[in-house]
Amino acid sequence: VGEPYPCGFCGHSGRAECAVPMKPKGEIFEIKSNCKYSLTFQYKKSNEGSGTTPSLPIICSLCPKPDVPRYPTYPGIWRYNMPQHLRDFHPKASPLQPEGDPLPFKLWQNVRVDKAEEMALGIPEFLIPHLSDLRHHYV
Repeated sequence: VGEPYPCGFCGHSGRAECAVPMKPKGEIFEIKSNCKYSLTFQYKKSNEGSGTTPSLPIICSLCPKPDVPRYPTYPGIWRYNMPQHLRDFHPKASPLQPEGDPLPFKLWQNVRVDKAEEMALGIPEFLIPHLSDLRHHYV
C-alpha cells in the first residue's frame, strides 16, 4: 500500500490479476477479479459504498466506452483510487484542479468521500477538504 492504484482486495499495486472488470446485468454490476483475495460480488448501480464496503469499484464515465456495446465489460476503478485516476487520465476534470472542467454530477456523487467516512479512516480533520470547496467542480 502507498503505491498508485492499490487493489481494493489485497492492497498491492500494479498487478494485472488485481483488475476489477465490471459487467452490467440489469440494475446490478457483477465484479470478478483474479486477485487471490478477491470475492465475486454484485452491487446495485446506485451504490455509493457504506461503512462495511466503502471503496467499491466504479466506472469512470469520462473514459471511452467498451467496443462491444451488447456485452460490455468496463474497467472498474476502486473509489478511493479515482482521484489518482482523474489526475492521470483526465487532468482537466480533476476536482483538485481549481481551473479544471467540472465533473459530471453522477461521477462526482460516486467519487466523493464525506467527512465522516474520512474521519473513520483516520484522516486528520485538518486534511479533509470541505465539500463546499469542491461543489463548483461538478455539473
